[in-house]
Formats: sequence, structure tokens, C-alpha cells
Amino acid sequence: MKPLPEPIDKVQPLDRRDAVCLALMLAVGLWSLAPGLGHPHIHNWDESFHQAATRGVYDTFFTPHLYADPLYDAPLRQWWLTGIWLHKPTGAFWLGALMMHLVGVGPLALRLVSLLCALLTGACVFLLARPLAGRLAALAAAASFLTMPFGWIVVQGHFVGDATDATVTAFAALSVTALLYAIERQQLRLFALAGAAVGYAYLCKSFLALTPLGVVAVLWASGRVGFSRRFSGKHALVLLAVFVVVAVPWNVYGALKWHDVWLRAFQHTIGFLSPESGEDVGSGARPADAIFNEINQIVLEPVPTAVTLLAGLWLMISAARRRDFWSGGVALWLWSNWIVHSMANVKGHGHLWNVTPAWMVAAAMVLRDVLRSRALGGALLMGLLTPWWIEKLPSLAQLRLHLPEKLVQTRTMPGLAEGVLLVAVGALAFFAVERLLPSKRRPLLIVAGLAGAGLFLHLLLMQTVRQKDFREAERPWRLASYSKEAGEAVAPLLPEKAVIFLDTDLEAFSAFEHLAMMLWSGKMTYFHTPEPALAHQHGLHPYLMSPGAEPFAPLPVPAQAWMRVYDLDVPAPPPPLPEGTLPLTTRSGQMSLLGVGVGPIDRTHGRWALYVHADGMPHRVTAVLHLADGTTQATALEPEAALRRRDRLAPLPWFVLPLVGPPREKVVGLSLDDGPTLPLP
Repeated sequence: MKPLPEPIDKVQPLDRRDAVCLALMLAVGLWSLAPGLGHPHIHNWDESFHQAATRGVYDTFFTPHLYADPLYDAPLRQWWLTGIWLHKPTGAFWLGALMMHLVGVGPLALRLVSLLCALLTGACVFLLARPLAGRLAALAAAASFLTMPFGWIVVQGHFVGDATDATVTAFAALSVTALLYAIERQQLRLFALAGAAVGYAYLCKSFLALTPLGVVAVLWASGRVGFSRRFSGKHALVLLAVFVVVAVPWNVYGALKWHDVWLRAFQHTIGFLSPESGEDVGSGARPADAIFNEINQIVLEPVPTAVTLLAGLWLMISAARRRDFWSGGVALWLWSNWIVHSMANVKGHGHLWNVTPAWMVAAAMVLRDVLRSRALGGALLMGLLTPWWIEKLPSLAQLRLHLPEKLVQTRTMPGLAEGVLLVAVGALAFFAVERLLPSKRRPLLIVAGLAGAGLFLHLLLMQTVRQKDFREAERPWRLASYSKEAGEAVAPLLPEKAVIFLDTDLEAFSAFEHLAMMLWSGKMTYFHTPEPALAHQHGLHPYLMSPGAEPFAPLPVPAQAWMRVYDLDVPAPPPPLPEGTLPLTTRSGQMSLLGVGVGPIDRTHGRWALYVHADGMPHRVTAVLHLADGTTQATALEPEAALRRRDRLAPLPWFVLPLVGPPREKVVGLSLDDGPTLPLP
């Protein structure tokens, strides 16, 4: 085994080659993460609430809220109905609100924050890995970070990750990067930057951001005993002081101004640590070994879990052997999060995203050392082949039955237990051959090189393929939005004091449309039966959001919108079809088509609204779009696609069935089921 590189004493200044590497990394990140960033679909849970909260911050920057003047009294535990909203720290929402002032109101603003944070994190990965592993491995690690499938989920705002995870990851990575460069250069301003970064990370996701403070404390202590490079305690205190200046004032202000809300949010966060807290943590509670199984398997997909653990162990071993503050700092960042989260009750995928940059640095070190250590090469090879071995040797599963019952996921999920055994076998076999058969060292070197190439392909090629699979699987509903057109149309028309009632029975697929409407319109929206009298008690003008014709005065909403908006204070006969509807009439069973509204979603898709009437109980119809090239697109539409029960749709003069299809200019005709084709005017 070749000796490991010497501990880092001085980092070479960045030069043109590094600038080229960073430019390549940024290009990869934009190519991987930017397409489709402005899609109109706002995913339920994390992104839905955070987009609505960002709109609240956009309207009142230092008064974060969901509902500006809640109609319904709700206990503070029901954070989804509260006014002042401190359920999540406000830092990410401030950035999103500022971006809205630049690019306009919409989901793109908060996702742009995620994209910029992802690019910043990728740059930090490169800057951290370069002194340890060289430019090529550092570039591979940084580019890999930006092509990870879970990273795409975070940037695009899909479940379960979004801007809060992207921001805390970026600022934590910036803090660790600034800290290590500060120690190497002994520059006070870099210590201050590290403190400011961890301070803002705390404003984005509170306790998940505090790891850099632990890293600086341990590195300072290890320097005092001569284990790693020494730096002044005054510098560490400067970092801590700047952290306090950035993080504490807003928290003190929030605790004093909204004491009960702030305390409830704090208790909820602390409640994640223990199952005895009684906090509702949904599906977040997981066994102690979930980090090394389910969480890493999903967050670092498609890297096998055994390779994930191997890289982390190699980073820790290298740091201990070299007594190097640089690799030691990254190892502390990684392992402190893994260990602390293993002890906590709640283990979320997004929670562990903020240490993915540290693991990428570990992967870069494996790429660097795989040709220096034959044992590492053997371990890496067998780890990468774990899925193949599990398929070829099903008997390996028997190993998991002999593990302690406390290792719940290790016993039940294939991958880690088998992989650890295979990694150990590979390392021992290569080590033994190297020592006992010196003549075979060259073949071992070739095999180790192949293992390194396999990891390289996993990090860049296979991740990109899996990310593409994610995109294709989620494409059909990424373009669906029931509230976008209606919200944008009525936003400038509604009075300052207004409330909207979304009168539907069903939730849209993977969306909370009442929260999306709050983003688009800037008005409180309740998924609730209309209560005009209650709205009047609060001095609010009530409006109705409905998928069909209602006996109230309509507001002008584009014909292609999937929802209509009405003034509940102005009774009127049900309106005719909205302006811009294409008159098309045909019949299938008890369903009559009255007209079609269509408008663009993007360059390759159109939003279609089919205005239908039912003579009796509505039933399923198949809408067939006939394209100019002679092909057709058939879509089966259930009445419930209008988000109401069919018995409530039956009495309406008309209601809207939503459809995502080709652009208007590519469609020449439409038919229902096997009926005649109607040419589009």
C-alpha cells in the first residue's frame, strides 16, 4: 500500500484550471437541475406550505404567516391552520420573497433559491475535495452532487424536500468550507464568514444547521492537544460571536412578539428527538439504523448502502491516520450528523441531505486512494457488486436473520448487511493476495482501477440515468395546476380584505390547491364549505372557487382555467360559458360537451378545459385529441377529476373536466369516446 498524502499544510491558490472546473460544474448543474424549474404544479406538504409561507413573507417581510387573519380558531398544534407561521424557520422564505421581487410571484422564485443554493453547495464540494483528492476527483464529486436524483427532488420541490433543505445544506457547506480555509490561512474574515453562514443556516432549519459549531469546537480542542493544526481560540470566538449576531436577534424577536407560537414551534422541533414527546411526527419516526439503510439508500441513490458506509469509514480512517484538520473537519461534519440522527426519533430524508456534500468529499477521497490501497479497491469492488451478489446468492439473506432485533431495517432491508460482509471479504482477499502473492499486485491494481471507474460511473452516469427516470415518472402531473390561471387572473381584482373558499370534495393528486391558490392570488384560501357570514364578521369579502357554474357573479378567469371564481356577495343566474371558449357540441351517454378552453402550459403542452353537462349522474368519458400529424391522444376522464363528487356535479349547468394535452396549434379535432370528430375552429 502506498503511503497516504501528507496532512494539508497549505492549500494551493485557485488558478485558471480551477476556474474551468467550476465553470464545468456549474454547467452540469444548470443542465441537470434547471429544466422545468418553473412548472406550475406545487407538490403537497413541504413545498405547498413553504410556497404559501413565502407569499406571506413577500407581503409582510417580518411577519411570516399562512393566514393573515384566520377565520377559524385552531390550537397551535394545528400549525397548518395558524396565522403567524413559525413552524419552519423563516430564512428560506426571506430568500424566496426577495426572489419574488426579482422574477415575480410564483413557485419559480423559491425554486430558484434552491437552484442557486445547490450550485453554491456544488462549488463548496469542489473547494473541500480539491486539497484532499485533486481537481479531477473534486470535479467528479461536485458534478455528481448536482446530478443526484434526490437533489433534483429538492430543487424541483417534490416530496419530500424543497428550499428549506437546499438552503440549510448550502449555508452549512459554506460554513465548513470557510472554516477549513480560515484555519489553513489563519484569516479572521473567513472565520467571520463561517459564523455568518452557520447563523443563516440556523435561520433556515434551526438545529439541523448547528454541526459546524461542533466541528470548530472539536478542531480547536484537537489542535490544543497537538492532534491537528492549531488555531487561536479568539478566532473560534469570533465565529461564535458572528453566529450569535446573525441567528439570535430574529429568534429573540419572534419569541417576544409571538411567544406562544414560537414556543410551540420550539417544542415541536425538540419533540423530534424522542418518541415520548407526544409530538405528531407523521411518518418521520424510524428505527436507529434507518440512516444507514433507508435514508442513505434514497438520498444517495443509486450508490449501494455498503459503499456509502465504506466511503464514510475511509474518510474517518484517513483523518485519524493523517491527523489532518481538513479531512478531520469533513469527517466530523459527516459522522456527527449520522450518529446524532441515528439517536433521534425522527429521521427524514431531507434532514440528511445537508451532509451529502461531506459524503461527496469522502467519495472523492476514495477515488483518490483506490489505487494506493489494494484492500480499498477490493472492498469498493465488492460493495459496488452488492446488488448483483444479492441476486445471484439469495442465501446471503440468511445473514440478516442473525442480527440483533434492534437493527430493524438492517434485518429487513436487503443491502447493508450483505454489503458489509462482501466489502470485508473483498478487502481481506485483496490484502491477503497483495501480501502473500506479490507477483499478483499488478492485476490487483487493474481491478482496483476498475472499481474506481465503477464508482465514478455510479456517481456521474448512473445517477444521471436515475434522475432522468425520476423526471419521466413525474412528468404527467408536474404540469397540472387547478389554481394557477384562476389565481393569476383574480389577484389584481380582489380587494385587500378578501377570502376565498375552495368548494371541492377531493384533493388534487399530490397537491393542496388551497395553498397554491394562496400563492397565486395572495389571498387567504380555505378548503372549506363557503361561510360568507363568518367572512363578514372578520371584515372580509367572500369569494367562491368552484369547478362549475354557480349562482353568483363570476370573475373574469381564462377559459382554459380548471377552476372558476365567483363573488359570494353578488347572487346571479349561473353564467354562460366563459369568454374565449371554443364552441364544440357532442354527446356521449349522459354527458354533453358544450365547449373547450385551451391555453399554453409550455412549448410542448397545452392546458385544456372541457365544459360538460350531465343529464343525470355524470360518468367517465374518454376525450380524444386528433393531432395534425394523424395521431391521437386519448385520455379517460372521471367526473371526480373536477375535484367534486359526481352527485354534486350533476345539478350544475356545466362543469370543467381538466386535461393536459398537446398545444392548441397541433390539434385539429376532438371527439368523446367513439363519437364523431369535431374540427377545432
